[in-house]
Amino acid sequence: MSSDHIEDIKHDLKDNGWFFGKSLYTLEGFEALGQRLGEIIARTDISIDETRSVYQVRTAGGLTLHMDDPPARYIAWLGMVTPEQEEPTKFLDTRPILEMLSPEELTRIKSIQVKDDNGLIHPMLADDGVFHYVPWMIQMQTVTDNDTFEALAHLQSLIRKATRTCHTINIQKGEILIVDNTRVIHGRDRIAADSQRHLKRLWIK
Repeated sequence: MSSDHIEDIKHDLKDNGWFFGKSLYTLEGFEALGQRLGEIIARTDISIDETRSVYQVRTAGGLTLHMDDPPARYIAWLGMVTPEQEEPTKFLDTRPILEMLSPEELTRIKSIQVKDDNGLIHPMLADDGVFHYVPWMIQMQTVTDNDTFEALAHLQSLIRKATRTCHTINIQKGEILIVDNTRVIHGRDRIAADSQRHLKRLWIK
């Protein structure tokens, strides 16, 4: 894998928050790419398995736009099959949305805390600009006054409106999608319970 290709990917991630590659990547090439971007801290097979419904990503139900756990700077997926039906991944860069909030609203958002899957607590918006948005893990006890509630409501309203025109990509076999997990939220609509959807996922630190 050439240095120029890696630099192109880093450029897209910096400018847009995401990269989509239609080249026919192998699993070995995907792993090598992940290692060039940083430290791989988790590897996951993403497929439907309703017997493991506690793991939400394995169910056929829709996934609300969200971010994965904070240790991961980048999330990368490799398509392992070509689905027979359209089953797109949805994603949205939140940076333009945050820029629509007032300085006072941003200060309020920074006071809100979000729990990750390991039970650790993180600010929804850190001072360095890192955003961590998982709507079902917001610690509502940290929304302590009406101004903070209104700031959160405004943020979520902007996200809902932007979701109507968010990016959608049906990841085919050999294609990759990489998103910056500090600014891009991702999810999908409900898919068929017998879906053959199969992705490899990397968390990259």
